[in-house]
Amino acid sequence: MKHTLNFSQKFIIFFLIMLFLSLSIVAYGIRERKENVGELISLKKAYEDKLITREDLLNIAYYFNNEIPEEGFVPKAKEPQEMSLSIKKKILELDGYEIAPNPYPHVQDKKLVLKYIGDDGSEGVRFYDTVEEVYSDFIYYGTYNGCVACYFLGKLEIVMTMQQTDIIDGVPFKYNSVTGITIWHSN
Repeated sequence: MKHTLNFSQKFIIFFLIMLFLSLSIVAYGIRERKENVGELISLKKAYEDKLITREDLLNIAYYFNNEIPEEGFVPKAKEPQEMSLSIKKKILELDGYEIAPNPYPHVQDKKLVLKYIGDDGSEGVRFYDTVEEVYSDFIYYGTYNGCVACYFLGKLEIVMTMQQTDIIDGVPFKYNSVTGITIWHSN
C-alpha cells in the first residue's frame, strides 16, 4: 500500500526544513561575527607570542609613560594617529561591555550606561552623556603589526595609590591601576 502525504503534512515538512535552514544560517552568522571581532590579550602575551617587537614595546612605553624608555630611543609617530571607531566597538564587545539607555531614575543627568558583565557573573555600570563620551575613554598608544595598543578608562577597576612598574624585556611600564595596556588584534 502506497502512502501519500496530504497538503498539511507536506506543509509541516516544508516548514521544518525552512526553520532548520534559517536557524543554521543564523547560527553560522553569529559564529562568523564573533570570529571577526578579534582577540584581546595582554601586552606581555603579545610580546611573548611575537605579535609585537621590542621596538614596538619601546614605542608603546614612550606613549604610555610620557617619557623616553631608554637612552638613544627615537619614538615613531603613531600610525594611524587615532584608533578607529570600529576597533573601539570590537574591544568593548570582547571585554563584555554594552552601551544602553540609562534605566536608573536616580541618575537623571546621564543618558547612557556602560554595562559590564564579567565571566564570573559580576556586574558593573558606568554613566555617560553620549556614545562619543564612551569612546573618548580609550587611550590609544599606536598600532604595531596589526596589533592595537590601548587602555580603556571606562573599566571598572581598582586604582592603586602606589605606582607599580612592570618590565617587559627591559622596557618599563608604570601603572596606577590593576589593569594595564590591552592589545587588540584580528584573528
